[in-house]
Amino acid sequence: QGLTPGPLLFEQNPEIVYGLFSSMIIGNILLLFIGLAGIKFYSRIVEIPKTLMIPAILILSTIGSYSMNNSLFDVGVTFVFGIIGYIMSKIKMPSSPIVLAVILGPMLETNLRKAVLMYEGSYSFLYTRPITVVFLILTVLSMISALKKKK
Repeated sequence: QGLTPGPLLFEQNPEIVYGLFSSMIIGNILLLFIGLAGIKFYSRIVEIPKTLMIPAILILSTIGSYSMNNSLFDVGVTFVFGIIGYIMSKIKMPSSPIVLAVILGPMLETNLRKAVLMYEGSYSFLYTRPITVVFLILTVLSMISALKKKK
């Protein structure tokens, strides 16, 4: 599009930035009115019986997983993780740590790789820099306190 992201975008292409901000403000205002107008309808969604809701969710998630790459493998992965999630809920295992790991894991891996390249292949920055030592200590303390709470 010929745009360079960063702070200079505000100086070089202010019409794009202000147009984007304006459209977001207008969109939020419209969403407010649409939400307020349909609040009675939206609140009745919770009254839909599970016998109708669960098949609808399964069908829509199957269609969505297939439509991403037009691959039945993706549908299989969706069902496998759905079964894993169901089993986790039955044994009362929290799913939020796994969701966080799936979302944040690739970012952590990418940034760790960049940091190791900056330090020429050495992991020494993990224990020689004061800020990383503080974060490592906080991580260990957090894990210990979570284990103590569980007992």
